[in-house]
Amino acid sequence: MVTQKTISRNLDVSQAAVSYALTGYRNGYNGGRISKEIRDDIIREASRLKYKPKNPPKKRKKQSIALLNSFGREGFWFPGLLKGIQDYAIESSYLVTHHIFHVNDTLPEQLISSVDGFIAVELPRPEELERIAKHLPVVLLNINDSSEKYDSILPDHCNGIRKAVRHLHGLGHRKFGFFGVRDFPLHHAERYGAYQQAVSELSLPSPNPSWIFTPFRKESSMNDLEQKIKETLSSLKKMKDRPTAMIFAADAYALAFMRFAVDMGISIPKDISIVGFDDVNECESSMPSLSSIAQPLEKMGRLAAKYLIGRINGNNDPAVNVRVATEFKMRNSIAAPVNN
Repeated sequence: MVTQKTISRNLDVSQAAVSYALTGYRNGYNGGRISKEIRDDIIREASRLKYKPKNPPKKRKKQSIALLNSFGREGFWFPGLLKGIQDYAIESSYLVTHHIFHVNDTLPEQLISSVDGFIAVELPRPEELERIAKHLPVVLLNINDSSEKYDSILPDHCNGIRKAVRHLHGLGHRKFGFFGVRDFPLHHAERYGAYQQAVSELSLPSPNPSWIFTPFRKESSMNDLEQKIKETLSSLKKMKDRPTAMIFAADAYALAFMRFAVDMGISIPKDISIVGFDDVNECESSMPSLSSIAQPLEKMGRLAAKYLIGRINGNNDPAVNVRVATEFKMRNSIAAPVNN
């Protein structure tokens, strides 16, 4: 077996010189303590003898990961995700840096060279994401680029909606409506699909199309949202046959619905039971308190950090799409239907 000692003996140089030359050759440095001529001789001899190191030096880890987020996208969900990431990273002796970018930005080389991997809670441009991934592992958190190239950690929207619908069904509800505002973001589109699937699994007739409210917003403002809610309430008020339970794509919609329902003479949950999604803080303090589906934000953050650090440490398994279980929080906005 060819060893560094073999090369040392053949060239009549010290084994330390051989080690310096070969280490410098592999890592891109000049070998430091030996001349260029001796280094070149050692490298040629190692190549001629087909020398293979027993334990190639590993790339030094920087023990740092970066969280990528775009400007203005720190919603209610962000602190929970960050807490989970930080906790797992600290337990694993890693530091977390937070890098905010504009969607069309190119990440600075200084950032890429200073960390071991990235967790993205907002997607860079596809070509930029691919460029980053050529150098370092990337895990997508609470987002999905649909390419299946990257590990992604997401809440289980479908199972959360299923739990809510089946609980309402157990209370006696058979007429289920839905409210969401288009254009749907990814999460809301999945929740809409989950609502349809959950109802179909109960072998109920397809919901009356008039019970499904998916208006397009003219603008991203609270005034526009409130106008869509008022129009929905007005339509429900006029219906002779209306849903006894409504699933909302987000708590923000359900909370606004409850605020204006009183003025429209619709009692919750007597006339309509409602369920939101996200379990924001206002759910507990609203009147009535809002039943909602809670996302496991801290757990998702921990899993993202766990998968990333696993990739940093050499896990080369195929990319995974992990769905983390959600929890249905039952509160006072639901009850058995008075008339079904």
